[in-house]
Amino acid sequence: QNLAGARLKDLRTVLAYLRTRPDVDGNAISIWGDSFAPSNSAELYLDEIEQEVSPEIQYRSEPLGALMALLAALYEDGVRAVAARGGIASYLTMLESAFTYTPMDAVLLGVLKVGDIADIVAATAPKPVLFEAAVDGRNVIVDAGTLGRMFPAERRITVRPERGDVAAWLIAQTKP
Repeated sequence: QNLAGARLKDLRTVLAYLRTRPDVDGNAISIWGDSFAPSNSAELYLDEIEQEVSPEIQYRSEPLGALMALLAALYEDGVRAVAARGGIASYLTMLESAFTYTPMDAVLLGVLKVGDIADIVAATAPKPVLFEAAVDGRNVIVDAGTLGRMFPAERRITVRPERGDVAAWLIAQTKP
């Protein structure tokens, strides 16, 4: 009943359409959700975006692409692999600061009653999952140590703080 739910419905509709096409293998679909918003510096402590102190270096995150990719892979059986880049590492990180740079359309209503992003990633496995360049509620890249504590160590889940070659990773996952 919110924008994220409507976008997920649209994505699932596109996937259903792709499965009807004779030129698409419906069991070999991979999904890549990405954010094109640059991350903020870890030194961003005040609500500088609203004060416009340095508007060229503070950004709001765009985690919806990564979230939609994860949720589509969770609900769709025909998805072979999923890559999520630039998504929010955890909804709980939005509560660590008085300010959040996460758009409200990327918040799943009531999600923390049942789980968080790490739970969605874990439930998506055994499909191969790449979760990289995750940000916190202030749109700051989450370091490798923190990501390691947040995400389960499973062989089908690749978690990395830096941006890598997603296309190469997806190709490697789709080889028989």
